[in-house]
Amino acid sequence: MRGWIRAWGQAGLVASMAWAAAASANDHRWADHTASARPLSSVTRADARLYALCGAPDNGLVRVASSLVARQLAGQPPPESARLGERLRMEGLPYMWPRVWMLAGPADPEEVRRRMERWQMAGRRKVPLRCGVARGQTPQGGQVVVAVQSDVLADLGALPTKARRGQWLKLDVQMRVAATQAKVMLLPPRGRPRRVLTSLSPGGRVRSRFAVDQAGRWLVQVVATTATGPTPVIEAPVFVGVPPHPAKLRQLSAPPAGASDDGAIFGWLNEVRKRENLPPLSRDPALDRLASAHSAHMIRSGRVAHQLGDGNAADRAHRAGLFFTTIGENVARAATPQRAHLALHSSPSHRATMLIADFERVGLAAVRGPAGRLWVTQIFAGRVSRARALDVRRKRH
Repeated sequence: MRGWIRAWGQAGLVASMAWAAAASANDHRWADHTASARPLSSVTRADARLYALCGAPDNGLVRVASSLVARQLAGQPPPESARLGERLRMEGLPYMWPRVWMLAGPADPEEVRRRMERWQMAGRRKVPLRCGVARGQTPQGGQVVVAVQSDVLADLGALPTKARRGQWLKLDVQMRVAATQAKVMLLPPRGRPRRVLTSLSPGGRVRSRFAVDQAGRWLVQVVATTATGPTPVIEAPVFVGVPPHPAKLRQLSAPPAGASDDGAIFGWLNEVRKRENLPPLSRDPALDRLASAHSAHMIRSGRVAHQLGDGNAADRAHRAGLFFTTIGENVARAATPQRAHLALHSSPSHRATMLIADFERVGLAAVRGPAGRLWVTQIFAGRVSRARALDVRRKRH
Protein backbone atom coordinates (compact mmCIF):
# COMPACT_ATOMS: atom_id res chain seq x y z
CA MET A 1 0.00 0.00 0.00
CA ARG A 2 1.33 3.43 -0.87
CA GLY A 3 1.50 5.68 2.19
CA TRP A 4 -0.03 9.10 2.48
CA ILE A 5 0.12 11.86 5.05
CA ARG A 6 -2.29 14.59 6.04
CA ALA A 7 -1.97 17.42 8.50
CA TRP A 8 -4.36 20.18 9.42
CA GLY A 9 -4.95 22.61 12.27
CA GLN A 10 -7.51 24.81 13.92
CA ALA A 11 -8.71 27.53 11.57
CA GLY A 12 -7.58 30.80 13.06
CA LEU A 13 -9.11 31.61 16.39
CA VAL A 14 -10.66 28.64 18.03
CA ALA A 15 -14.43 28.82 18.12
CA SER A 16 -16.70 26.22 19.71
CA MET A 17 -18.20 25.13 16.43
CA ALA A 18 -20.51 22.23 15.72
CA TRP A 19 -18.91 18.81 15.41
CA ALA A 20 -20.02 16.53 12.58
CA ALA A 21 -23.49 15.04 12.90
CA ALA A 22 -21.99 11.71 14.00
CA ALA A 23 -20.76 13.35 17.19
CA SER A 24 -24.01 14.82 18.44
CA ALA A 25 -24.88 14.99 22.11
CA ASN A 26 -26.90 11.78 21.65
CA ASP A 27 -23.93 9.52 20.84
CA HIS A 28 -21.11 11.08 22.82
CA ARG A 29 -21.12 11.70 26.55
CA TRP A 30 -19.79 15.08 27.56
CA ALA A 31 -17.22 15.23 30.33
CA ASP A 32 -18.51 16.35 33.75
CA HIS A 33 -15.79 18.99 34.06
CA THR A 34 -13.47 20.94 31.81
CA ALA A 35 -9.86 20.73 33.02
CA SER A 36 -6.40 20.36 31.54
CA ALA A 37 -3.19 18.50 32.41
CA ARG A 38 -4.36 14.89 32.12
CA PRO A 39 -1.12 12.88 31.90
CA LEU A 40 -1.00 9.27 30.73
CA SER A 41 0.11 6.68 33.27
CA SER A 42 2.14 4.76 30.68
CA VAL A 43 2.93 4.72 26.95
CA THR A 44 4.37 2.12 24.61
CA ARG A 45 7.97 2.41 23.46
CA ALA A 46 6.86 3.22 19.91
CA ASP A 47 4.51 5.97 21.10
CA ALA A 48 7.18 7.35 23.46
CA ARG A 49 9.33 8.12 20.40
CA LEU A 50 6.46 10.09 18.89
CA TYR A 51 5.69 11.94 22.13
CA ALA A 52 9.34 13.01 22.26
CA LEU A 53 8.57 14.92 19.05
CA CYS A 54 4.99 16.16 19.51
CA GLY A 55 4.72 17.01 23.23
CA ALA A 56 3.80 15.69 26.66
CA PRO A 57 1.22 12.84 26.58
CA ASP A 58 -2.34 13.94 27.41
CA ASN A 59 -5.09 11.38 28.01
CA GLY A 60 -7.87 13.62 26.70
CA LEU A 61 -6.00 14.27 23.46
CA VAL A 62 -5.46 10.50 23.13
CA ARG A 63 -9.25 10.02 23.21
CA VAL A 64 -9.70 12.66 20.51
CA ALA A 65 -7.01 10.98 18.40
CA SER A 66 -8.71 7.58 18.90
CA SER A 67 -12.00 8.97 17.58
CA LEU A 68 -10.21 10.23 14.46
CA VAL A 69 -8.61 6.82 13.90
CA ALA A 70 -12.09 5.24 14.12
CA ARG A 71 -13.42 7.71 11.53
CA GLN A 72 -10.56 6.91 9.17
CA LEU A 73 -11.02 3.14 9.51
CA ALA A 74 -14.77 3.56 8.89
CA GLY A 75 -14.06 5.40 5.64
CA GLN A 76 -15.30 8.75 6.93
CA PRO A 77 -13.48 11.96 6.00
CA PRO A 78 -11.56 13.78 8.73
CA PRO A 79 -13.44 16.62 10.42
CA GLU A 80 -13.03 20.13 9.13
CA SER A 81 -10.31 21.95 11.03
CA ALA A 82 -12.69 24.53 12.47
CA ARG A 83 -14.63 21.75 14.24
CA LEU A 84 -11.76 20.31 16.25
CA GLY A 85 -12.41 22.71 19.11
CA GLU A 86 -15.87 21.31 19.78
CA ARG A 87 -14.54 17.77 19.97
CA LEU A 88 -12.04 18.86 22.60
CA ARG A 89 -14.82 20.56 24.57
CA MET A 90 -16.80 17.30 24.58
CA GLU A 91 -13.78 15.57 26.10
CA GLY A 92 -13.52 18.29 28.76
CA LEU A 93 -10.37 19.88 27.30
CA PRO A 94 -9.92 23.68 27.33
CA TYR A 95 -7.04 23.84 24.83
CA MET A 96 -7.35 26.54 22.18
CA TRP A 97 -4.99 25.59 19.36
CA PRO A 98 -5.34 21.91 18.28
CA ARG A 99 -3.56 20.51 15.23
CA VAL A 100 -3.92 17.03 13.76
CA TRP A 101 -1.37 14.84 11.97
CA MET A 102 -2.38 11.60 10.29
CA LEU A 103 -0.43 8.87 8.51
CA ALA A 104 -1.97 5.87 6.78
CA GLY A 105 -0.01 3.18 5.01
CA PRO A 106 3.08 1.13 5.89
CA ALA A 107 3.51 0.22 9.53
CA ASP A 108 7.29 0.69 9.73
CA PRO A 109 7.90 2.49 13.08
CA GLU A 110 10.98 4.35 11.85
CA GLU A 111 9.11 5.70 8.82
CA VAL A 112 6.27 6.90 11.08
CA ARG A 113 8.76 8.69 13.33
CA ARG A 114 10.57 10.32 10.38
CA ARG A 115 7.34 11.64 8.91
CA MET A 116 6.19 13.09 12.21
CA GLU A 117 9.61 14.69 12.65
CA ARG A 118 9.24 16.41 9.27
CA TRP A 119 5.81 17.70 10.32
CA GLN A 120 7.26 19.05 13.55
CA MET A 121 10.20 20.67 11.78
CA ALA A 122 7.79 22.49 9.46
CA GLY A 123 5.99 24.12 12.39
CA ARG A 124 8.47 24.54 15.23
CA ARG A 125 6.81 26.20 18.22
CA LYS A 126 8.30 27.91 21.25
CA VAL A 127 5.46 27.19 23.67
CA PRO A 128 4.60 24.17 25.85
CA LEU A 129 3.00 21.37 23.82
CA ARG A 130 0.77 18.41 24.69
CA CYS A 131 -0.12 15.56 22.42
CA GLY A 132 -2.29 12.46 22.07
CA VAL A 133 -1.30 9.55 19.80
CA ALA A 134 -3.61 6.73 18.66
CA ARG A 135 -3.18 3.86 16.19
CA GLY A 136 -5.42 1.50 14.25
CA GLN A 137 -5.02 -1.44 11.88
CA THR A 138 -6.49 -1.44 8.38
CA PRO A 139 -8.04 -4.63 6.86
CA GLN A 140 -5.09 -4.73 4.45
CA GLY A 141 -2.59 -4.90 7.31
CA GLY A 142 -1.52 -1.28 7.14
CA GLN A 143 -1.65 1.19 9.98
CA VAL A 144 -3.38 4.48 10.72
CA VAL A 145 -1.54 6.76 13.13
CA VAL A 146 -3.08 10.00 14.39
CA ALA A 147 -1.52 12.65 16.63
CA VAL A 148 -3.55 15.53 18.09
CA GLN A 149 -1.27 18.29 19.35
CA SER A 150 -2.04 21.58 21.09
CA ASP A 151 -0.19 24.60 22.36
CA VAL A 152 -0.65 24.88 26.12
CA LEU A 153 -0.47 28.52 27.18
CA ALA A 154 -2.41 27.89 30.40
CA ASP A 155 -3.96 25.12 32.50
CA LEU A 156 -7.51 25.16 33.83
CA GLY A 157 -8.58 23.77 37.19
CA ALA A 158 -11.81 21.75 37.10
CA LEU A 159 -14.82 23.82 35.96
CA PRO A 160 -18.21 22.03 35.95
CA THR A 161 -19.81 21.40 32.58
CA LYS A 162 -23.32 21.75 34.04
CA ALA A 163 -24.61 24.35 36.50
CA ARG A 164 -27.84 25.64 38.00
CA ARG A 165 -29.29 28.98 37.03
CA GLY A 166 -27.94 31.62 39.41
CA GLN A 167 -25.03 29.41 40.55
CA TRP A 168 -21.68 31.07 41.25
CA LEU A 169 -18.66 29.41 39.64
CA LYS A 170 -14.97 29.77 40.45
CA LEU A 171 -12.36 29.87 37.70
CA ASP A 172 -8.74 28.97 38.51
CA VAL A 173 -6.14 29.10 35.73
CA GLN A 174 -2.36 28.75 35.85
CA MET A 175 -0.46 30.45 33.02
CA ARG A 176 2.30 28.38 31.37
CA VAL A 177 3.78 31.35 29.53
CA ALA A 178 4.54 34.86 30.73
CA ALA A 179 1.52 37.18 30.78
CA THR A 180 1.21 40.84 31.75
CA GLN A 181 -2.59 41.01 31.83
CA ALA A 182 -5.54 38.61 31.89
CA LYS A 183 -9.29 38.92 31.59
CA VAL A 184 -12.22 36.50 31.72
CA MET A 185 -14.94 36.91 29.10
CA LEU A 186 -18.37 35.23 29.16
CA LEU A 187 -20.62 34.62 26.19
CA PRO A 188 -24.13 34.08 27.60
CA PRO A 189 -26.94 32.33 25.71
CA ARG A 190 -28.43 35.73 24.88
CA GLY A 191 -27.03 39.24 24.81
CA ARG A 192 -23.57 40.71 24.47
CA PRO A 193 -20.33 39.23 25.83
CA ARG A 194 -19.51 40.12 29.42
CA ARG A 195 -16.20 40.87 31.05
CA VAL A 196 -15.97 39.80 34.69
CA LEU A 197 -13.64 40.82 37.50
CA THR A 198 -10.35 38.95 37.16
CA SER A 199 -7.07 38.82 39.09
CA LEU A 200 -3.60 37.85 37.83
CA SER A 201 -0.95 37.07 40.44
CA PRO A 202 2.81 37.63 39.93
CA GLY A 203 3.12 33.84 39.63
CA GLY A 204 0.71 33.74 36.68
CA ARG A 205 -2.39 32.51 38.48
CA VAL A 206 -5.66 33.82 37.01
CA ARG A 207 -8.75 33.76 39.21
CA SER A 208 -12.33 34.85 38.75
CA ARG A 209 -15.81 34.24 40.14
CA PHE A 210 -19.06 34.73 38.26
CA ALA A 211 -22.74 33.77 38.24
CA VAL A 212 -24.59 32.14 35.34
CA ASP A 213 -27.98 33.85 35.31
CA GLN A 214 -29.52 32.51 32.07
CA ALA A 215 -30.55 29.05 30.96
CA GLY A 216 -28.64 27.70 27.98
CA ARG A 217 -25.07 27.29 26.77
CA TRP A 218 -22.41 29.65 28.15
CA LEU A 219 -18.86 29.98 26.85
CA VAL A 220 -16.10 30.97 29.28
CA GLN A 221 -12.89 32.34 27.78
CA VAL A 222 -9.63 33.49 29.35
CA VAL A 223 -7.62 36.04 27.35
CA ALA A 224 -4.03 36.77 28.38
CA THR A 225 -1.62 39.38 27.05
CA THR A 226 1.50 37.45 26.07
CA ALA A 227 4.53 38.29 23.93
CA THR A 228 2.32 38.23 20.82
CA GLY A 229 -0.44 40.41 22.28
CA PRO A 230 -3.89 39.49 23.67
CA THR A 231 -4.47 35.77 23.09
CA PRO A 232 -7.31 33.41 24.07
CA VAL A 233 -5.65 30.73 26.22
CA ILE A 234 -8.58 28.78 27.71
CA GLU A 235 -12.18 28.07 26.67
CA ALA A 236 -14.85 26.03 28.43
CA PRO A 237 -18.62 25.63 27.89
CA VAL A 238 -21.05 25.63 30.82
CA PHE A 239 -24.63 24.37 30.34
CA VAL A 240 -27.29 25.87 32.59
CA GLY A 241 -30.58 23.98 32.84
CA VAL A 242 -30.08 22.23 29.48
CA PRO A 243 -28.25 19.04 28.40
CA PRO A 244 -24.74 19.56 26.95
CA HIS A 245 -24.86 20.04 23.20
CA PRO A 246 -22.68 21.31 20.35
CA ALA A 247 -22.75 25.00 19.58
CA LYS A 248 -25.18 26.03 16.87
CA LEU A 249 -23.72 28.01 14.00
CA ARG A 250 -25.56 31.13 12.91
CA GLN A 251 -26.69 31.10 9.28
CA LEU A 252 -24.95 33.88 7.39
CA SER A 253 -26.66 35.99 4.74
CA ALA A 254 -25.44 35.60 1.18
CA PRO A 255 -22.94 38.35 0.28
CA PRO A 256 -23.74 40.55 -2.71
CA ALA A 257 -22.81 39.11 -6.10
CA GLY A 258 -19.15 39.74 -6.85
CA ALA A 259 -18.31 40.72 -3.26
CA SER A 260 -14.67 40.27 -2.28
CA ASP A 261 -13.73 38.16 0.74
CA ASP A 262 -13.14 41.24 2.87
CA GLY A 263 -16.34 42.81 1.52
CA ALA A 264 -18.35 39.78 2.65
CA ILE A 265 -16.79 39.90 6.13
CA PHE A 266 -17.55 43.64 6.31
CA GLY A 267 -21.21 43.00 5.57
CA TRP A 268 -21.51 40.29 8.23
CA LEU A 269 -19.72 42.50 10.74
CA ASN A 270 -22.29 45.26 10.33
CA GLU A 271 -25.12 42.72 10.59
CA VAL A 272 -23.74 41.74 14.01
CA ARG A 273 -23.77 45.38 15.11
CA LYS A 274 -27.28 45.91 13.74
CA ARG A 275 -28.62 43.01 15.82
CA GLU A 276 -27.32 44.78 18.92
CA ASN A 277 -28.78 48.17 17.87
CA LEU A 278 -25.37 49.68 17.16
CA PRO A 279 -24.64 51.99 14.21
CA PRO A 280 -22.83 50.46 11.22
CA LEU A 281 -19.10 50.93 10.70
CA SER A 282 -17.71 52.62 7.60
CA ARG A 283 -14.73 51.29 5.65
CA ASP A 284 -11.61 53.40 6.07
CA PRO A 285 -9.07 53.15 3.20
CA ALA A 286 -6.11 54.05 5.41
CA LEU A 287 -7.07 51.38 7.93
CA ASP A 288 -7.62 48.94 5.04
CA ARG A 289 -3.97 49.45 4.07
CA LEU A 290 -2.83 48.87 7.64
CA ALA A 291 -4.93 45.71 7.87
CA SER A 292 -3.56 44.41 4.56
CA ALA A 293 0.03 45.01 5.70
CA HIS A 294 -0.60 43.13 8.95
CA SER A 295 -2.20 40.16 7.18
CA ALA A 296 0.84 40.00 4.89
CA HIS A 297 3.12 40.14 7.95
CA MET A 298 1.20 37.25 9.58
CA ILE A 299 1.60 35.19 6.40
CA ARG A 300 5.36 35.80 6.34
CA SER A 301 5.71 34.89 10.01
CA GLY A 302 3.29 31.97 9.85
CA ARG A 303 1.53 33.15 13.02
CA VAL A 304 -1.89 34.59 13.85
CA ALA A 305 -0.95 37.34 16.31
CA HIS A 306 -1.45 41.01 17.11
CA GLN A 307 2.22 41.72 17.77
CA LEU A 308 4.87 40.47 15.36
CA GLY A 309 7.73 42.76 16.28
CA ASP A 310 6.24 45.98 14.92
CA GLY A 311 3.95 46.87 17.81
CA ASN A 312 0.21 46.63 18.34
CA ALA A 313 -2.52 48.14 16.17
CA ALA A 314 -2.20 51.56 17.83
CA ASP A 315 1.59 51.61 17.29
CA ARG A 316 1.19 50.71 13.63
CA ALA A 317 -1.50 53.36 13.16
CA HIS A 318 0.63 56.05 14.80
CA ARG A 319 3.59 55.29 12.53
CA ALA A 320 1.23 55.72 9.57
CA GLY A 321 0.14 59.12 10.92
CA LEU A 322 -3.28 57.88 12.06
CA PHE A 323 -4.59 58.89 15.48
CA PHE A 324 -7.95 57.92 16.94
CA THR A 325 -9.75 58.21 20.26
CA THR A 326 -9.82 54.40 20.49
CA ILE A 327 -8.55 51.49 18.41
CA GLY A 328 -8.91 47.70 18.44
CA GLU A 329 -8.06 44.67 16.34
CA ASN A 330 -9.25 41.14 15.52
CA VAL A 331 -7.12 38.62 13.63
CA ALA A 332 -7.91 35.13 12.33
CA ARG A 333 -6.93 32.48 9.81
CA ALA A 334 -9.48 30.27 8.04
CA ALA A 335 -10.21 28.48 4.79
CA THR A 336 -13.13 30.74 3.82
CA PRO A 337 -14.48 34.18 4.76
CA GLN A 338 -17.53 32.47 6.32
CA ARG A 339 -15.35 30.40 8.66
CA ALA A 340 -13.23 33.40 9.57
CA HIS A 341 -16.29 35.43 10.53
CA LEU A 342 -17.91 32.57 12.47
CA ALA A 343 -14.69 31.91 14.39
CA LEU A 344 -14.45 35.55 15.44
CA HIS A 345 -18.16 35.83 16.18
CA SER A 346 -18.11 32.65 18.32
CA SER A 347 -15.27 33.98 20.49
CA PRO A 348 -16.46 36.12 23.44
CA SER A 349 -13.51 38.51 23.34
CA HIS A 350 -13.59 39.02 19.57
CA ARG A 351 -17.33 39.51 19.41
CA ALA A 352 -16.98 42.05 22.22
CA THR A 353 -14.50 43.99 20.07
CA MET A 354 -16.96 43.97 17.15
CA LEU A 355 -19.61 45.49 19.44
CA ILE A 356 -17.70 48.38 21.01
CA ALA A 357 -20.06 51.33 20.64
CA ASP A 358 -17.27 53.95 20.29
CA PHE A 359 -15.97 52.43 17.07
CA GLU A 360 -17.02 54.30 13.93
CA ARG A 361 -14.80 52.84 11.19
CA VAL A 362 -12.94 49.68 10.29
CA GLY A 363 -10.11 48.54 8.06
CA LEU A 364 -10.39 45.01 6.69
CA ALA A 365 -8.09 42.61 4.88
CA ALA A 366 -8.54 38.97 3.90
CA VAL A 367 -5.33 37.87 2.18
CA ARG A 368 -4.75 34.36 0.81
CA GLY A 369 -1.51 32.73 1.86
CA PRO A 370 0.54 30.20 -0.14
CA ALA A 371 -1.56 27.31 1.21
CA GLY A 372 -4.82 29.00 0.15
CA ARG A 373 -5.99 30.01 3.63
CA LEU A 374 -7.33 33.47 4.39
CA TRP A 375 -5.40 35.60 6.87
CA VAL A 376 -7.88 38.13 8.19
CA THR A 377 -7.22 41.42 9.99
CA GLN A 378 -9.92 43.78 11.27
CA ILE A 379 -8.73 47.15 12.65
CA PHE A 380 -11.47 49.16 14.41
CA ALA A 381 -11.23 52.84 15.30
CA GLY A 382 -13.23 55.65 16.86
CA ARG A 383 -13.08 59.33 16.01
CA VAL A 384 -9.94 60.99 14.64
CA SER A 385 -8.09 62.58 17.57
CA ARG A 386 -5.82 65.58 17.07
CA ALA A 387 -5.15 65.65 20.79
CA ARG A 388 -3.85 62.06 20.64
CA ALA A 389 -1.61 63.00 17.70
CA LEU A 390 -0.09 65.90 19.62
CA ASP A 391 0.41 63.74 22.71
CA VAL A 392 2.20 60.98 20.77
CA ARG A 393 4.43 63.47 18.94
CA ARG A 394 5.30 65.19 22.21
CA LYS A 395 6.40 61.87 23.74
CA ARG A 396 8.57 61.09 20.71
CA HIS A 397 10.47 64.31 21.18
